[in-house]
Amino acid sequence: MNTIRKESVPWDLTILALLFLLLGAAAAIGMVKDWISGQVHIDLNAMDILAAFGLWNLSRGWRTYTLVIVWMSVIICPIGLVLGLIHRQPVWAAAVWIGIFLIALWSYRVLTRSDVRALFGLKNDPAPSYEGI
Repeated sequence: MNTIRKESVPWDLTILALLFLLLGAAAAIGMVKDWISGQVHIDLNAMDILAAFGLWNLSRGWRTYTLVIVWMSVIICPIGLVLGLIHRQPVWAAAVWIGIFLIALWSYRVLTRSDVRALFGLKNDPAPSYEGI
């Protein structure tokens, strides 16, 4: 169990947790709405609710989950942008792809900063040296 006081959690990590909470809640609401109308719809993005609480509780596992989601966004957004431009999507669609990409980069920066890594009990080891190999 992590003994870090909640007051020492940086504001940007709290904002990131809130963002995941909102995204997860939107997915959960969409699933319930579809279930009420008789459709079966499972949206795994609802797990983001758990990720938000995991980030607030400084869980290493949920930090890793969040990093995987962020990396998927970093990879998928440029692909979506290029495909959208090729297929002449509206300008607002390109703006959405760019916005999501920038949020993903910011999220990666927050989760990999040395002070945030320390909160999750991770050492801030320097990059490995490959000298003498």
